[in-house]
Amino acid sequence: MAKAELTSGAAAFLAGIFVASFLSGPFLAGFLILCGLAALAAGAETRPALLSMGAAFLGALYLIFFMNLQSAGRGLAYGEPAELRGVVREVRMSGDTDVIEVSLLPPQGGRLRVISGRDSGLNYGDELYLAGIPEPPSSRLADPVMFFPRFKVTAKDRGNPVQARLLAIRAGFLDRLHLALRPDSAALAGGLTLGAKDGFSAELKEKMRASGTTHLVALSGYNVSILALAVSSALGAWFRRRTTFLLTVLAICLFVVMTGAEASLVRAALMGILALLASQIGRQYDISHAIVCAALLMALWDPRLLYGDLGFQLSFLALLGVAYLSPVLAGLFPGSGRGSWLNWRENLLLTVSAQLAVLPLLLLNFREFSLAAVGANALILGLVPLTMLLVFLTGLAGILHAYFGTAIGWLAELPLGFELAAINLFSALRLPVVLPAGWNWIFPAIYYALLAAGVAWLGKRTRSRHA
Repeated sequence: MAKAELTSGAAAFLAGIFVASFLSGPFLAGFLILCGLAALAAGAETRPALLSMGAAFLGALYLIFFMNLQSAGRGLAYGEPAELRGVVREVRMSGDTDVIEVSLLPPQGGRLRVISGRDSGLNYGDELYLAGIPEPPSSRLADPVMFFPRFKVTAKDRGNPVQARLLAIRAGFLDRLHLALRPDSAALAGGLTLGAKDGFSAELKEKMRASGTTHLVALSGYNVSILALAVSSALGAWFRRRTTFLLTVLAICLFVVMTGAEASLVRAALMGILALLASQIGRQYDISHAIVCAALLMALWDPRLLYGDLGFQLSFLALLGVAYLSPVLAGLFPGSGRGSWLNWRENLLLTVSAQLAVLPLLLLNFREFSLAAVGANALILGLVPLTMLLVFLTGLAGILHAYFGTAIGWLAELPLGFELAAINLFSALRLPVVLPAGWNWIFPAIYYALLAAGVAWLGKRTRSRHA
């Protein structure tokens, strides 16, 4: 079977999951029947259509199977007082509360989201006794939730020991940054290098939102590329090519585990590993196939990501914008690829491409988008690799001795100060694009249809001009 057919089948499988996420009852049954009838009607003579419709059918069935398996394994009586046991998988701050992801222990199963007051004092691997009222999931694709239960830690270190050790290293590194840098600089430094969300003041969070730079602390392909380049360069002089490849892949995997395995980072890690694998075996890296392969692997792990995880959606849409829209824009503006101060031309092109790709989703979820994001990202992105290097050296030196960390921290403050100044400047401009009240999913559907048609037409026009 040709590679193109496999990619088309995988994309159709993902489309089946996505469409089935919106449907239930007779509508879902109707979709499955239509897929089956279309596959039968296509017949063997039109193999691509048969493959695509069959794959979409399987995708929808896979989501149904996954959801039924999740629901059957929970064993919860919603709306009634319950006493549960579980192990903490993640703790994150959200406003004035802590959001705690808990893996339930027998006789229950699955995951439970616990909302508690700030500073719960819980850590990864804590075994809990919970007493409260579990509420049903807010949608078919969410986990059940328990609001402000009574809880008690009954045991420690019940999680994966490797992950626990990595999280302890991460916490120690962040502590050294907060000792060596100013509060806002330390918060931004931790976000850029390890995706840490703690330590940000309410004022800085608002400024980053207004300037469209919140994504800087959502780890993605940029971070993985820098990590892979640094590790492979450092090890390449000491080990054979195959050993360097395996150690680089191991470093990427450990980095993902250490930083919480957000959807955007998992996507970037999978694509980075595929790129390294292609180089290792002497095959050409095709970004289209890599995008579909990464999305397929993540959907097989949890098909709810396609509809229920905004980070997953934004990550893939931004990547598609960079992969397919930026070449078209570069053809329209030939000078955009030339060198410039802080690479602002290239960063501007990539920023515009990514922002155009995610614009409808941002407006649909947040009702507002800041045009200031274009200028802020064009200035900041060029400094991110240098910033990450200096921040890493600051944290490493701080582990050796606080004085060493403070000394190198003075150097790290230079790019961090510039980036914070850019955030302050562009947050003050506030050039909002607001989605009108009452607009819904029809807007992104029309927008993406027009954008895809425009990219196809402009791409064809550019190719014919250079032919």
